[in-house]
Amino acid sequence: MKQIEIAAIGEPDYASWDSFVTASDNGTLFHKSYWLNASGRPFDLWGAYRSSNLVGGYVASRKSVLGLPMAGAPFMTFYSGFVVKKPEGSLVHQISFQQEVASAFARFLPEKYSWGISLFSPGVDCMLPFIWDDFIVRPWYTYRLDITDLDKVWEGLHQQRRQAIRGARAAGVRVLTDVAADKVVAVVRQTYDRQGLRFKAGEARAYLAELQKRKQCRMFLSVDKEGRELAAICAVWDERRVYALMGGFSDDHNGGASPLAWWEMIRFASEELGLKELDTQGTQLPRLEAFQRKYGCRLTPHYEIRWGKAIGTLVGINRFLSHLMVLI
Repeated sequence: MKQIEIAAIGEPDYASWDSFVTASDNGTLFHKSYWLNASGRPFDLWGAYRSSNLVGGYVASRKSVLGLPMAGAPFMTFYSGFVVKKPEGSLVHQISFQQEVASAFARFLPEKYSWGISLFSPGVDCMLPFIWDDFIVRPWYTYRLDITDLDKVWEGLHQQRRQAIRGARAAGVRVLTDVAADKVVAVVRQTYDRQGLRFKAGEARAYLAELQKRKQCRMFLSVDKEGRELAAICAVWDERRVYALMGGFSDDHNGGASPLAWWEMIRFASEELGLKELDTQGTQLPRLEAFQRKYGCRLTPHYEIRWGKAIGTLVGINRFLSHLMVLI
């Protein structure tokens, strides 16, 4: 059997890459070429080939740090890195195949990038080649929710969530969807401001412009009887699931306004889009985890890899400088 070969995927083949991502088991919107293009950052797409057939791939946003090439992910890109299509056959064959493709990238990545960080999507389970080659491997979590049966989804909500949604409706809170993206961005920015964080509104707008053109996003804005904007969420989706890309609440928010917006997003994705799953993302943050858990979601593990001798120090310095810039 021929070995796996790694080669760059050029712009003329982006459409084929996007089709491969759709067909793969762990491919997401965030692995698509048009998402990466919208980031405004340089990026690389690497294909894993056997006998000229694409069997796997790797997504990396590229930048230079201290004059050395580094692989990472652009702003608001929750998943990156490894993409693989599960082959037919026995479980032994499937594990062996994923391990073989992962091994090829474990050898290739340190040769191409001095340092790197990639957060894989759920479905990439075989971390052994990266562990064996001295990558740092860390577990992460997201929440995913089966939204095929809305009655079951409603029953699975925490009682406080159901009460909050009913209370918001009784108070006259409505969820608008025919609203400009800037209204949602403004609410999200208030949430960041309250926490002393900086929200990159310009980069967020670039993603939304691309996804609106492709009809792959919708805004959900909760308003009260007076029309005051209380809470918002931006939903984006691919062929498999809907993602809560960004959300927040204003200084005037009602306690049930945000859960109501989330419920309308779930209803829309299930009934109108026919999607089967919600990915909440952001579960690693304690405040968001507590909020998301009450929707009855399934805790789902995935993995981050890091490489480069100084990557830990570099990440620490970068976080310190980012925090310093927020304070300034």
